[in-house]
This record gives sequence, structure tokens and C-alpha cells, in this order.
Amino acid sequence: MNILKVGVRGLRNSALFCALMLADQYAIADSPEVQEINNRIKTNIQLSLRSAKVTAITATSMEGIYQVEMASGEVVYSNEQGTFIISGDLYQLNPGARSINITENWRGKQRVNLLADLDLKDMVVFSPEGETKGVVYAFTDVDCGYCQKFHSEIPKLNSLGVEIRYLAWPRAGLKSATGDKMRSVWCAKDRKTAMTKAKRRLALETPQADCETPIEEQLLLGHKMGVRGTPSLYLANGTRAGGYVKAVALATKMGITSETKIAPVPPFAPN
Repeated sequence: MNILKVGVRGLRNSALFCALMLADQYAIADSPEVQEINNRIKTNIQLSLRSAKVTAITATSMEGIYQVEMASGEVVYSNEQGTFIISGDLYQLNPGARSINITENWRGKQRVNLLADLDLKDMVVFSPEGETKGVVYAFTDVDCGYCQKFHSEIPKLNSLGVEIRYLAWPRAGLKSATGDKMRSVWCAKDRKTAMTKAKRRLALETPQADCETPIEEQLLLGHKMGVRGTPSLYLANGTRAGGYVKAVALATKMGITSETKIAPVPPFAPN
């Protein structure tokens, strides 16, 4: 790959370029010099990218390079003048050992905080009958084929001790047919049955007009956490566990490997 010919969009997926950017991040001291650099970076980025809102700036151990956090949850890297930005992950190289994705580690810490603020009553939760050995947060879209496929894994996941906490992420947006279906699920008296019916493309009850849901907030949360498609699975420690993952493989990722008898399939669950 010729790095000089890759634009900002291409750099987003360029691990090679990011790997050249060595660094652990460290806190910027609150000094006049640092404030001047921060203000310059923030001003130049926001003047150049009108939709951007800078929320935090921290130095990296790569001289002259700063991590810039946006209100959208996106992270970019900038020089001291704020005249160049790099969109992509920052890697620390360890000769003879695995490289460390510094940016993803940072994202993981942010996700832990975001997930900790969630309320169980705002989610659709499928819990094991016995001991809960682990929790997975799943951003879902009821019309997504792989989301429907993942839903069929829930009996097995529950049997393995994995609790699934669904968060709404209608890919077509709130004002869409899928958004309407998801509102019906979240407004249902029995959300679990409604979710399973929706995943089987069965008819749902029309919700009351005054029913309020957390769908918009969860959609925004997904953007902050880096959700780009569904299903999107996250562990309580902030690790992204992937998209569609089979039950045993997901449990193994979580350190849960013991096999147990599969629980009965719930009403309306897909075959």
C-alpha cells in the first residue's frame, strides 16, 4: 500500500499506517502552553470540519501528535497546529510480541462507562434460569437477517449462563418501518415475546400513542460506541465481541466453556 496515496477515509482502515504511530497516551498538564495547543487544535478542526465538536484533547507519546475526541464518539489524531488529522487506530509496536491497539483500549474504557449508565428496565433482557456467568449487550435491528439468526442462539446462550441485553439500533432510523416495529417491541407488556415475534417477522400489536421508549438514546449510544451495523455485541468489560457469533464461540470468548443442556425454546422462537 502506498500510504501517501491513501486519503483520510482510507486511513480509517489502514492498520499499517496506524502501526507507525507509536504511543501510549498520557494526560496533558494544565499549563498555558498546553492550553494554547489545545485551543489551536480545537479551533482549527472545528473551523475546517463544521459538523465536528471537539470534546477532549490529550497528548500521545508520539511527539507532536494529539488524540482528539469528538462529541460523536469518534477519535482522530492531530498535529500541534491542528492543520492535519489522521483518522484511524493508533498502535504500539512491540518487536517480538503482539502490537497493542491503543485506540481500541481507550474505546473499551469509554464503553465500560457508557454501559454502566444503562438501566435494565430500558433493555430487552433474556436471562439464564440458573447462574448468570456473563453478560452480552447486543445492539439489534429486528429486520436484520443476522440479528434474527443471532436470536435463535439465545436458548443455547442462556443455557451456558450468558445473559443477553438487547439495545435498539434500527439501521434505517427512528422514522422507518423497522423503527416502528422496534417501538412496538419496547412498548409491549412482554418485551421478550414481542422481540421474538418481531425476529420471526410476525405481526406485533400497535403501541399506545403516548408510549415513550429509549430507542433514540440507544441509537445515539450505539454511534458513540462505534456501532456500524447489527448485530453488534459488547461485553461488560467494554470489549467488542463482534457481529453474529454462535453461542458456544461467544461463550468461549467470555471464558465460559462448559457445555450444559440446552434450555427449552421460548414461545415464538425461530427454529
